[in-house]
Amino acid sequence: MIARARLRFGMVGAGGITQVFRDTNIAVLVAAADVRTESAEAMAQSIGAKPYAAHKEMTCPCE
Repeated sequence: MIARARLRFGMVGAGGITQVFRDTNIAVLVAAADVRTESAEAMAQSIGAKPYAAHKEMTCPCE
């Protein structure tokens, strides 16, 4: 069987919508930005992602 790389992505907003995207077989949520930093930190800690206070702080790990 060929192993497939999962898409790594970040989201703006760390509320309920992240729950929809966090557990998929084709992608892995690696970062979330939210103006409510406590929301971003709590979500990130629960799945091992990186929290950000603003989307402009997010960086692409492939750069």
